[in-house]
Amino acid sequence: MNPILKFLEPFGSFSSGDQRDVALGTFAVLLVASLLSSLVVTLLYRRFHGSRETGSEIYLAFPLLGLATTAIFLTIQFSLPLSLGLLGALSIVRFRTPIKAPEEIGFILFLVAGSLACATFNLRLLALILAVGWLALIVRRWVPAFGGAGARPAGSAVIGIATELHAARGDELLELARSSLASCELESLTRSEGSVAVTLRFRDREERAAAFARAVAERFEVIRLSVVFDRPGAW
Repeated sequence: MNPILKFLEPFGSFSSGDQRDVALGTFAVLLVASLLSSLVVTLLYRRFHGSRETGSEIYLAFPLLGLATTAIFLTIQFSLPLSLGLLGALSIVRFRTPIKAPEEIGFILFLVAGSLACATFNLRLLALILAVGWLALIVRRWVPAFGGAGARPAGSAVIGIATELHAARGDELLELARSSLASCELESLTRSEGSVAVTLRFRDREERAAAFARAVAERFEVIRLSVVFDRPGAW
């Protein structure tokens, strides 16, 4: 058999089998593949989620995290005592860095899946994981049905007006909101000393919400007016 084909043979199977006698060069290829896949995941994170970061900068750990995951599983897959020891050691480790956004969990699992594919000698599976993951991010970004481009973001508006004004023109305010904003619903009415806070939930564009805020300010004597979108810039 051609030496090159013989060297690449372990990477072409979806079942790793017994790899105890695999050469050091093969393990080096797996570690390099794991590092490259981690860098790809990092690029995908920066491209599809980086502009929405919440301050954790978790992507900085992706290259070493992916490489370490592959190295750990390459080490313990041949030894039951090592795997049990690792399980016991990790049981006392607590990671106190919070997950700032739920999307980060998906990227971490995406990274781990690629690292495990490398650790089990499944480079074809690694390529498939990266390709399908990239496609999923494209669909998530651009298809409106999945909240992508064209989807209407959800938000809330809190309008504070005098109690007397609400009693006289409260229905007019609700009618203006429902005609100006899509999927607009009254969430709550909070009464305090001399004022009423009207909280509305809606799902519409930022431009239409801004136009609604201007219309309210022009037609009503507003004590307080705020419009907030849920997790602005989310996927």
